[in-house]
Amino acid sequence: MTLNRVLPGADLEPVAGDVLPPIGESVLIHLASQDEWVEHQVVGYYAWPDLGGNKNLHRVFVRVRDADGILNSRLLCEVRPVSVTHHEISQLKNTLNEQRKAS
Repeated sequence: MTLNRVLPGADLEPVAGDVLPPIGESVLIHLASQDEWVEHQVVGYYAWPDLGGNKNLHRVFVRVRDADGILNSRLLCEVRPVSVTHHEISQLKNTLNEQRKAS
């Protein structure tokens, strides 16, 4: 019988349909202090349990680092690929502003 093992440090092939940005990829996160989307590099992930207590659901966060080395994190749904167009960024800003007004 042959077992497939993952060796430490071995690169894994991407999984089809994976929505996590790969480690090292550049992404955009919105910084409220600057009121703009700023490029960061993905450095890791973590997950917390669901706020409602459902053991089958989790909140997934992406850890990022900016050009100055400052670490930050965002929910996966709040991270955008760098390839997002300026029009899409404007739409996202409008959505964020509407969400702020509603809360």
